[in-house]
Amino acid sequence: MDELLAVRLAQTCGHAPDRLRGREQSQIANRWPIAKAAAKCLRGDLATVIEVYGMALPRQAFLPMLEAGIGLGMVNLLLSTAVCLSEWERTGGIPKEQTPMPLLVDCSHGLDSKLRNASEAAMSECQARYERLPVLMMLARLLDDRVSHHSRLKNELPPRQPDPTAWFNLLGDIYHGRHERAESIRERLDEDCIGLATNLEQTDEALEVARALRNDQNHPALRLAEALVKLHGHQQQGGQFMKALDSSLMPTAPMALPSNAASHAAKPAPGRR
Repeated sequence: MDELLAVRLAQTCGHAPDRLRGREQSQIANRWPIAKAAAKCLRGDLATVIEVYGMALPRQAFLPMLEAGIGLGMVNLLLSTAVCLSEWERTGGIPKEQTPMPLLVDCSHGLDSKLRNASEAAMSECQARYERLPVLMMLARLLDDRVSHHSRLKNELPPRQPDPTAWFNLLGDIYHGRHERAESIRERLDEDCIGLATNLEQTDEALEVARALRNDQNHPALRLAEALVKLHGHQQQGGQFMKALDSSLMPTAPMALPSNAASHAAKPAPGRR
């Protein structure tokens, strides 16, 4: 199992890892995902597949099944993370009862047009929710930075790892104004928004982003997160997240579960020439 993952990672990376820089550590930190339910399902499914089929099937038949299972589990993990962060933004806390993102799957290979259209509509809604993930991640990073460097909070911070739930709940309390230090952090973030907007206006760049930064109807952390994601560009933010989802779906692989709609467009319906 570990050898298979090492080979697949090497094929994907294309080159050796860069040398460590500065204070970077050689050991990978033990961090758990906030989507605990999806992670538990992935571990359980892999254990079941390996236990039941590991010794019963030849290697060439078993590996595609295993990779398809890993891909499906990673898709569930990515989408469940988006669901958890959306709920975190809305309520300020990581949900205790976690459910996967609902999807309608077309198992007719596109032959049933009504089922195909309904499935594509459900996937479009799923994609729209997933595309907000870069903003939510940036929002968490901004709050993380402000809380970590706050002089009055340094000695009161919960652990970030391995379980980040308590840390995200603290960030959520600050975002929703339930913490005693929330107002001071909000004021600093608002100053950052005004400063960035001023710099953009002086250089006559991204004026639409500058106007959004001055819109005090939204929380300054959210305004700044949306501005930074937009200024970085789709390829640096949303494109990377979509690439991760597409890599997990493996639409071009022989053992892939999904398929592109374009692959069915050229196929005639049954009974037609």
